[in-house]
Amino acid sequence: MRNRPRTNVVAIVVALAFVLVLAPILMLVLSSGPEPSSSAAVSKDDKGRLVLTVAYSPEKAQLFERLVGEFNKQNQRYAIRAVKVDMTDMLSQALEGSYAAISPDSAIWLGSLDQQWQDQDASRANIVGSLSRFALSPVVVAAWQSEAQKMGYPGKAIGWADLAGRATADSSFRWSHPSSTTAAGLLATTAEFYAASSKTVRLTGEDLAAPATQDFVRKVERTVQQYGGESEDQVLARLLSQRQRTLDAFVAQESLVVRFNRQTKGEKLVAIYPREGTLWMDHPLALLEGPWLKPEHRRAFQEMTDFFRSPAMQRIVLQEGYRPADLGISLDDPDSQIKTANGVDPAQPQTLLPMPSYGVLESLRNAWMLLKRPANIYLVADTSGSMEGDKLARAKEALNIFVGQVRGGSDRVGLISFASDVREEVPLADVGQNKDRLQAAIDNLRASGNTALYDGVYSAAERLDALRQSDRINVVVVMTDGKENASRRVRSSSDPQSLINSLRSLQTRSGLPVLVFAVAYGSDADFTMLQRLSEATRVQAYRGDPETIKKLYQLLSAFFS
Repeated sequence: MRNRPRTNVVAIVVALAFVLVLAPILMLVLSSGPEPSSSAAVSKDDKGRLVLTVAYSPEKAQLFERLVGEFNKQNQRYAIRAVKVDMTDMLSQALEGSYAAISPDSAIWLGSLDQQWQDQDASRANIVGSLSRFALSPVVVAAWQSEAQKMGYPGKAIGWADLAGRATADSSFRWSHPSSTTAAGLLATTAEFYAASSKTVRLTGEDLAAPATQDFVRKVERTVQQYGGESEDQVLARLLSQRQRTLDAFVAQESLVVRFNRQTKGEKLVAIYPREGTLWMDHPLALLEGPWLKPEHRRAFQEMTDFFRSPAMQRIVLQEGYRPADLGISLDDPDSQIKTANGVDPAQPQTLLPMPSYGVLESLRNAWMLLKRPANIYLVADTSGSMEGDKLARAKEALNIFVGQVRGGSDRVGLISFASDVREEVPLADVGQNKDRLQAAIDNLRASGNTALYDGVYSAAERLDALRQSDRINVVVVMTDGKENASRRVRSSSDPQSLINSLRSLQTRSGLPVLVFAVAYGSDADFTMLQRLSEATRVQAYRGDPETIKKLYQLLSAFFS
């Protein structure tokens, strides 16, 4: 009987040890699951206010940061942490729980965001919760004033057919709209389909498939010089820095026209509002209803949206060249930048088109891929000795990304390499048939020798010229990290004028323009020379480095698909 208490003591000690050792493990197992991101936790700032993390699209940085600054100055309970991020990253990071809320450039993205969220788990509800809008900007055709006047501006209402007719009648007239992978591009394409179907509401899948509709859109699209994937900020910076114009007209938000005209000292842009109607870039604020969201986030989001839509903040919206979401605030307000002096018309647009359903938008995007102007693209890669090692490895990644991103069913891609000599690695062919061959050739590129840059570019342009395919966008995308030092067909020098003259001679003989997009890769590349080369073909050059080259090639692929 005396031993029983001792046994009990031992049992208690063992049990305690079991609990102390295994309880934390058990708790870890029970709480296992996706780790919440930084926005999931209820974090507070140095004033003890709950922090709401919100991602916003880059083109409205000045406006958004002004509104956030005012909110953080005035609100005692909540603070906003604003994160500027491009649309591709915003959408992927939203699904990972990186933000409590987002403000994309358009609600056009929100249907696909919900779809991707539910694709991960069909039992989930939509990720997009509460929705509010604080700024609007219609999609317009931005044209240089002198070019717009040739189409009848401002007395004539100009439509999509007029734009295509101008480009058809005058081969020197060049216009562009962004790829349908961007909001502005998809909304412009949507407006084209509305115009083609003679409708202003309820665009359907049957409308998209109608032969007359497709014929109209095809005729408009086949006059486009190039597409594009640049953000509005990138477009604005390029316009302000250009030594010569690369385009006569292009699709953009009305706000870009305002911003450019407030900064330029030269000829102004004017906004053309398509007579058949247009759509808004509506800059929504969307709460993300993921498992990371807390009630405190919802309350903070509501206070933010109420604040952004307050009369004082809506006047800041007007000051920054956007239209207020509060329709009670007049565009004649003294703070308004929506005025004819800035190239825009407060009385327009006369017809606002409704956003089609998510399913119709997806069908429209697929139809556009078949109707858009196809491209012949030669990738021209520097494989000289200076590319050896990490540079060439990163360049191969970028080239493979480009090939993977070109999705047009009729687009053709070929590959040329240059070092001391020029070599056609893969002849031009439909990218669908050519993709495996292109990727294998890219992977097999090796670095050695000198830099016959001019011969590489000329060889690609000559092959495109020989095809005489004026119904296509004919493009050379050349990447180099060094300076020309080995060409024999074109005179080798630090001055690219000999190559420019050779390219112009080709075009004079055939009438076929070839666009040369040049990428200065690394600090050794001669960007000034490459810029002159690209501008001579009325496009632009870009700077790249091993850290940014992959994203740059993703951007370049959007110019053609």
